[in-house]
Amino acid sequence: MNGSVDLEDTDLLDGFADILNVLGEAELLEGLTIKELVAGTLNNEVVNGLNGADLLLGLTGADRLLGFGGKDLLNGGDGNDLLRGLLGNDILAGMGDDDRLDGDKGQDILIGGEGLDTLIGGLGRDIFVAGRKLGLDLIRDFRDRQDQIGLLDDIEFKDLKISQEGRDTLIKLGKRDSIALLKNVNSDQITAADFTSFSPDANPKIS
Repeated sequence: MNGSVDLEDTDLLDGFADILNVLGEAELLEGLTIKELVAGTLNNEVVNGLNGADLLLGLTGADRLLGFGGKDLLNGGDGNDLLRGLLGNDILAGMGDDDRLDGDKGQDILIGGEGLDTLIGGLGRDIFVAGRKLGLDLIRDFRDRQDQIGLLDDIEFKDLKISQEGRDTLIKLGKRDSIALLKNVNSDQITAADFTSFSPDANPKIS
């Protein structure tokens, strides 16, 4: 595998538990200052960020979270959500149910969470996170030698089974657990260099 992505204090997969108490400006990630905490309600709604580094929380309901400018953290919560990072290097976490994550511009980290999620990196070198508890992710625009798949749970490349399914590449953990489907990608192109180790207990260095 090629390199690793480490996170130190913020557990993204447990709902950003360490940053829910933040109001105003606080240093949450190395090189990233959160200037706005924007939380939704229990309803279906649109939650918009501003031009700074925002933390957007969807809570329950089918929400639309739009990051706009800056390095944003978007957490969809429960419900079938749409998350768009738009400008900047963003972290998008769909969490529960079936979500659509679109990084748009920038070098983004996309974490589908549980459910059948659709991940679109957009422009930039993106990381799509896959693991045992994250369900099957449909990755629509994986670019060989540019994007990477971040493997959780100490998964190694040798643990994966990679096969061609029509025009797509299916990635399984062992024989049963399908963790990612790369749309319109030839399986012959996928090598260990397309993967990186990903830890949920560290600071992602997105710059």
